[in-house]
Amino acid sequence: MSAAAAARAIPTTSPDHAREVDAAQLEAMLDLLRRLEPDEWERPTDCDRWTVRQVVAHVVGASEEITRPWISLRRIAIGARRHPELSRLDRLNEVQVEDRADRSGSELTDELAALAPRRLRARRRMPQAIRRLPVLPGFDLPRGTRLAYGLDIITIRDVWMHRVDICLATG
Repeated sequence: MSAAAAARAIPTTSPDHAREVDAAQLEAMLDLLRRLEPDEWERPTDCDRWTVRQVVAHVVGASEEITRPWISLRRIAIGARRHPELSRLDRLNEVQVEDRADRSGSELTDELAALAPRRLRARRRMPQAIRRLPVLPGFDLPRGTRLAYGLDIITIRDVWMHRVDICLATG
């Protein structure tokens, strides 16, 4: 069996389990953010061009998009105009950060805390027909990847991964 076939044979994460993991990741992220010192928010991270504050702005922006998916489409369009040199995903992420450029670390933390329960509720209410839609092309995902994968795997992984980025940046 090829590696691709073996990977396809792995059962997908159920929406219920994804919500549990997402809740735990958001709680861990908020715990970390509440312990950051003011000077730590402007430290550079392993994410090119982004400080700790900007990484958090991205996480907050992505969380907002789960609660209000149409915002993603607006950001994709804005990103295409502002950042034509970037991939579609990087454009989207960059606009998430730009939308919160004026917010302090504590404001971003408060916003994520307010969005977290709404993010979890939006996941639960997401219709199966929407979850089955394919991801737009240009997001560096295999053709036919469904929105459910983005919701149940990528967005949760991003919270965990960016928490690691913040920990590395702040020691």
